[in-house]
Amino acid sequence: MTLLQQGTRQPELDKIASYYFDGQGKALRPMVTMLMAKAINYHLNKESSLLVHKQRQIALFSEMVHSASLVHDDVIDQSDFRRGKPSVNALWNHKKVTMAGDYILSVASIMIARLKSNDVTIILSKFAHSLT
Repeated sequence: MTLLQQGTRQPELDKIASYYFDGQGKALRPMVTMLMAKAINYHLNKESSLLVHKQRQIALFSEMVHSASLVHDDVIDQSDFRRGKPSVNALWNHKKVTMAGDYILSVASIMIARLKSNDVTIILSKFAHSLT
């Protein structure tokens, strides 16, 4: 995740925050988001590159919030495994893992703020709040 790597100069924070973004997940949320976006674009006959870029950012946001919730969940549940590999909780201490989950959420929030759309920001903040 380039966005996560650009936001920190702390190699360990980057490693923890990027741990679940290894391509092993189903990526269901971003897939559904992009399928819905394509359906809406088709219906409205709008397919601008700016619109598609914003929709991809929203899809990425959904996956980042989900991954952050997994990181935090591993701490709360004291999980040893996730997706067939050691959990972040098993590899690093609780404080570092919790901070990494918070970091993922902050990068996702910055990414959405850069879209400069009040409607998107309000809707996605409600979405993110419902997951926590």
